[in-house]
Amino acid sequence: MSLWTSAKKNPDGSEIPAWLNKPLAEHPTKGKIGLQGKHAGAPIWFRNIKIRELKQ
Repeated sequence: MSLWTSAKKNPDGSEIPAWLNKPLAEHPTKGKIGLQGKHAGAPIWFRNIKIRELKQ
């Protein structure tokens, strides 16, 4: 994530979405996980979610 130092462009030169207002390098790498969905007020369901720590 340290390569993402710009809030406007990815390291490969492609554009970053406007809603992402700070570089990924500044986002926390530890903490709570949030799940989000935008579906015009319709219910959102998640199932069979498994989370595991990645070894570096």
